[in-house]
Amino acid sequence: MSRITLHPAKGLNPKMTICASCGKDVGLVLLGNKNKKAICRDCGLVHYGESNFGRKPLRKCKSCKSTNLEFALIEEERLPIEMCDECAEQQKIFNEEIARGGVYFMCEGCKAQGVIKADTDFAKNFREEYDLPAPFPAGVKFIDCPQCEVENEQG
Repeated sequence: MSRITLHPAKGLNPKMTICASCGKDVGLVLLGNKNKKAICRDCGLVHYGESNFGRKPLRKCKSCKSTNLEFALIEEERLPIEMCDECAEQQKIFNEEIARGGVYFMCEGCKAQGVIKADTDFAKNFREEYDLPAPFPAGVKFIDCPQCEVENEQG
């Protein structure tokens, strides 16, 4: 028999959800018995939910294996869940381009992310240099990108 801990004012403790990719409201409401969010104090990774599909509480960071966890979910915090329809469609397009030989990219400077198309010299050379043939995923992280350079010139 499961136990449901009720919120003093909200009963089943409803939590609104957002897209895990863009943060847009996805319109789902989770009714839960606990606020399940843990932040690793050592590496900063945020864990939502429990380990082992809810059978046991999270005791270690899944990334660095630290036990130095802070359990904190702000009262009105929205929980990331699945992708919204727009992000799911964009991810499908990205996956198709990756399968053709594209390369995922992420920029540390402006947080831009996407896919470098398979037919570019960069994607071809990158995959050849690191021996990552399509359809295997490949990715690169930039410190800054052309968009960062434009913003730096303007700012």
